[in-house]
Amino acid sequence: MYGFCTDTKHAGYFHLCFKANRGSRVNSWMVRVVPSAYELLGHMYPDMRALCNGFKLRYQSEMMKMQKR
Repeated sequence: MYGFCTDTKHAGYFHLCFKANRGSRVNSWMVRVVPSAYELLGHMYPDMRALCNGFKLRYQSEMMKMQKR
């Protein structure tokens, strides 16, 4: 499950908050709003749909890296 929260301390940013499963804690990644795009972890996404899909792929990738350790 994921959602979006405003960042009142940093103009031009919002949090992409997520909870992987029932037992996990709520995490968040910062998203920067730039002209005509959103930036998440150094990658640019042209619209909200691409951002959501990119988040899902990036999250899976990060979890696979952690499992290999």
